[in-house]
Parts: sequence; structure tokens; C-alpha cells
Amino acid sequence: MAMRAIVRAALCCLGLMWFSSASAQTPVLSDNADSIAVVIGNKEYRRTSTVDFAHNDAEAIKAYLTGTLGFREQNVFLVKDATLGELTQMFGSEANPTGSQLWRSAVAGRSNVFVYYSGHGVPDLGSRQPFLLPHDGNPNVVESGYALQTLYRNLELVRQKIGTQRQLIVMIDACFTGETGRIGESLLAVSAPGFTPAKPRAGDGIVKLVATSGTTPANWDQSQKLGLFTSRFLMGAAGLARPAGAPESGPLAWSDLQRYLKDSVEAAARRDSGREQAPEIDLASIALPMAQPVPAVARAVALARDEANWQRAKATGERSALESYIARCGEICRYRDQAMALLMDKVRGAAAARDQLNWQKLSADGQYAEYLKSCEAICAYRAIAQSYLGPARTADQTKADNPAAKALPPQAAMRPTIPRRLITRGFNGRDYVEGRFERVGPNLWEEKNSQTGKVTARFRVVRQSETELVLHDPSRKFLMRFDLLEKTSAWQLENQTQWNALYDIVATD
Repeated sequence: MAMRAIVRAALCCLGLMWFSSASAQTPVLSDNADSIAVVIGNKEYRRTSTVDFAHNDAEAIKAYLTGTLGFREQNVFLVKDATLGELTQMFGSEANPTGSQLWRSAVAGRSNVFVYYSGHGVPDLGSRQPFLLPHDGNPNVVESGYALQTLYRNLELVRQKIGTQRQLIVMIDACFTGETGRIGESLLAVSAPGFTPAKPRAGDGIVKLVATSGTTPANWDQSQKLGLFTSRFLMGAAGLARPAGAPESGPLAWSDLQRYLKDSVEAAARRDSGREQAPEIDLASIALPMAQPVPAVARAVALARDEANWQRAKATGERSALESYIARCGEICRYRDQAMALLMDKVRGAAAARDQLNWQKLSADGQYAEYLKSCEAICAYRAIAQSYLGPARTADQTKADNPAAKALPPQAAMRPTIPRRLITRGFNGRDYVEGRFERVGPNLWEEKNSQTGKVTARFRVVRQSETELVLHDPSRKFLMRFDLLEKTSAWQLENQTQWNALYDIVATD
């Protein structure tokens, strides 16, 4: 029994070692100096409706191939509104499968191959075989289409030419039910509700990504002006397919992209059009290199990342998580105000708790002056402490706490001169506010942004004494009042009589 346990443990260990080695050796689709791509975007049709975003799809995929996967520009054959003749020229015919430009361009042992199509797909209702519809094709005439089965059969020969160490990927953003991207619109003269096209056979070496399967149509992503399948492929390949908590660096596993595509396409189709769309993505032992998203989906990726970062920060609820969200959210930061409000609630709550503990500790021994000295942004017991101290005690304590004041007469200690700069801090409702005020002339003051140093307001002196300064901002029609004895400041609108939002004066010079 002991020997069996040892053997099982050894086999398990070897299995784990093999899995780790296999994972580490997953090829990354990055060696593409000699790789070849054919990208078709069929938007305009002579005999049926347009595919509004097919040109956008093709341009975005080309940008991904050249910008992220490293395909050379001259090796990406981009064709818009391809005719049947052009499809045959690119992929070959059933009679002459190796007479295509793709076959001639692919280099044995050195080329990966990427084939992309966005446009209409149509079925033959008799044979149930799916076809790609060329720009000059008639959706009701089978002979005018390019059979998907022919495409796969000819690509299998290309696959054999490039070898097993290279990849051949086919991505099709089209459906083959006879519907268009518009709800209730059909390509066919004969309605065929619930029609299910046959699945053409393809060699095991071809990795297929098809926008939809069965009876479901392919939908559009109206916000990005792309096919929904293409949009989510580019967003996932830009990093959104990584599982939550996974490292942000390193290649993207194909299995993660596969999962993301299925989940995100299905969810978006239901949400935006009320229709089902179930994409089909083959398994593959490859990984994709990471880079910045292509321009067509850059904003959508930034919005999705911002949403995910905010949801994580909010779920955690910790101060450090909220601070991290605010600091890192960048140009897209839709939840900054909410994060700041939650953060300030936490800051204020912590300050209030410290203030309460401080008061309980010092007031028990009658150390009211010590409490006033140690006050921070929250000083809830200020008025009570000042009442207990009284005017005379406040003056005596000021001298006791300030060694420089001991050498001055009592009245001088109570009458500080107007400083050149004032810094205030405190809460205005939910917002934590810091003000920096600077005298720039006999009767002129400026307020500056605490972070940038830029001037945000200019004030005229309304009233000034040794213990009080009142300033007026004529452009915004409000007043600021600084009490240098109480070390507080407040504001009010011109038409008000009550001062609002007391802040502490925390520094003067």
C-alpha cells in the first residue's frame, strides 16, 4: 500500500511538471515578420442591404495585425467590397485551390496566416451550406456566392504548406441564417425563420472564430461602429479578457480570450438588441502578445477598465483602494467624485473618532487648552473647551503655550498682526477643502490652488484689524472672513447674513 501511494505521488508530480512545462511552452503569436493576412470588409452590396460597419471592422483588424501581432503592412491584403472574382483570387477556387494569392504568399515553415471576413453570409436553403456573399453577389442565387466549405478546404492546403509549427486562424464576423444586422430584415426572397445552416468541415489545424452559431444572427456594436464580435475580440485582446486578479503583464492565454468572447458577446447582444448571439471559438494552444488597444476600441477599453477598477475599489471600501483608484484612473475617471466623497467620509470619520478620543482623554483632567492645541480638521468640542476656559484663562494659556508671547505685554499677545499668507483646511459639506491665500498688495489678496499654485480667485480687503481680516471676491460675489484669535475662517455670499463652513487656519506667515 505504501509503495502504491509513493508511485501515485510520483506520477502526480510528473503530471504537474508536464502541465507546468506545457503551459510555459505555449507559443506566443508574435513571430510574424513573414506572416500573411487576408482581410475582407464587405459593406456595400449591389443587390441587397449594406453591412454598415464592415469597412471599420476591416481597418480595425488590420491595425491589430500590424500594430500588435507585428504583421508587415505589405503582407496584409486588405480588400473592401470584394467581388466573387476577388474572393477567388485571394483564396482560390474549388477547381484550383492552390492558385490563390494567399497560397503563393505563404512561406513554408515561416508564415502564420490570419484570414478575416466581415460582411453578409447567406445559406443555400436546399443544401443548407453557408456562403460568403460577395459585393456583386445575389443572396438568392447560390452560384454567385463563395462557399464557406471551399474556403476551409483551400485553407487546409495552406495549413499543410506552412507546417504544424505555424498557426492558421480564420475569423468570420457574419451569420448564415439569411438575416441581416437589422431586426426583422431578411436577405432572402423566401423567409426561413429558425433556419439552421450546416457546419462546413474544416481540418483540425485551422483555428476558427465565428461570430455566431445555429439560428442566431450577428449583431453590431453601435457605440463602437463595429461588428459586435469584432469589437469584443479587439477589446479582449487588449487585456480585458484577463481574469480578475491575473497579472497585467505577459501574453494573453487563448482560453481566456475564448471565455471572454463568449460571455461578453452573449451579454451585449441580449442587452443592446434583445437577441441571442452565441459565438463559436475553437480551442488553440497559443497565446497572444499584449499591446495598447487599437484606436477603434481604445476608449471602450479605457471605460471598461475604469468601471472594473471602480467596482473593485468600491467593493473593498478601504481607504487605500479608493486612493489608488483616484490616483490611477487617468483620463477616463467617471467615478472620481464618488470615490472622493467616500474617501472624505472615511477621512472625516477617522478625524472625528480621533477628536472624540482626544476630548475624552484631555477633558477628564480639565486640559481644555491642550485639547484646543491638539485639534485637527475636526474640532467638535472647540466651543465647549473655550467656554470652560473663559476669556482670561484663554489669554493666560496663550502665553503659557507660546514662549514667545511671555516676553510681550498681555494685550500684544492677544493682537497678532495680519500675516502675509494664510492656509486653511476643513470640510465644506462632504468635501475636504484646503485654501491658500496670499497678500499681493496693500488691499489685494489672491487664492491659489494648493496643488498647482495657479491663482483661482482675487480678493479686495473689506475690513482689516489686528485680529480680523475680511476679503471680497467681486467676480463670484462672496466674502471670506479670517479670525486670527480663533484661528478659523468662514465664507458667505453677498446677500447672506450668516457665515458658513468654518475652516481651521493651520498656518500663517
